[in-house]
Amino acid sequence: MNDGILEAAALWLQQQSRDDMDWDGFTAWLEADPRHREAYDDIALLDERVDAERTAILARLPANDGEASEDYIEARSPARRPYLAWGGIAAALLVAVTAGGWWASGPSAPATTSYAAAAGQTRTVAVADGATATLAGGSRLDVAKGAALTLAGSAYFDVRHDPARPLTVKVSGFEVRDVGTRFDINSDGKTIRIAVAEGKVSVSAPGAAAATEVTAGHAVLGDVARRTVTLETTAPASVGAWRTGRFIYDQVPLSLVAADIARYTGHPVTVAEGVAQRRFSGVLAPGDRDSMVASVRQLAGVSVRREGDAVLLGGTGD
Repeated sequence: MNDGILEAAALWLQQQSRDDMDWDGFTAWLEADPRHREAYDDIALLDERVDAERTAILARLPANDGEASEDYIEARSPARRPYLAWGGIAAALLVAVTAGGWWASGPSAPATTSYAAAAGQTRTVAVADGATATLAGGSRLDVAKGAALTLAGSAYFDVRHDPARPLTVKVSGFEVRDVGTRFDINSDGKTIRIAVAEGKVSVSAPGAAAATEVTAGHAVLGDVARRTVTLETTAPASVGAWRTGRFIYDQVPLSLVAADIARYTGHPVTVAEGVAQRRFSGVLAPGDRDSMVASVRQLAGVSVRREGDAVLLGGTGD
């Protein structure tokens, strides 16, 4: 792998904790050359393994690398890590973790790797060969070895086309299968929505005899209790728009809008049963809970009231 490509991959990973992260530039860089995605996947996977295998890595590094590796592991946050220091340490780590096949078969390799994004943050991780997932704030993704991904919350997936290696995501009992596309998933535990910006996915409800195919410019709504899916159209530009700092909705149930606000702000927002499935279209700017809820109230014309620590959208008369 070209050193310049590895350097660029490390810099993109480093920048992802910054508020001014250039997500469009990152996507363009990934698409410019297949080697870019491969390099980024390698760097991101190594980054995660260092977290999980700190003790084992230190034990395998030569003594004169110990101080450098300690510095890396103790100050490994992408926001604080300078690339030049990372590059030299990464070379030593790569030798340590690949020696004797440890990378692929180390006894302490976890059966499941979990990724989470804190409230108000996004996090992009490599989840398979040629696939990345960007988690919305307050979301969690579990990646089991040789098995499907399991999502709680909201995430945007960018999957390189490979029919031989489809990506499968499980969410609230539903299964989303993809062989190369861009799509996002949002779930509040009762309703799920899968929207496709490019390519196509298939969505299977629990116990369904056949999957529903969802192509670009379409979305599917899943009712978790009834185990049903409904196909509808959507604006491709709204798919995953939250990655760029704006929440863009095109006929999205209010329950999912409330879930987005709750995850993003870290404070509970609920919806009255009578308006939970009311469709919402509009743009919300990120902010605190009160400001985002106020925007929804104005655009959707629903009442807002506090119930303990939570904010309730809708109620009598809505």
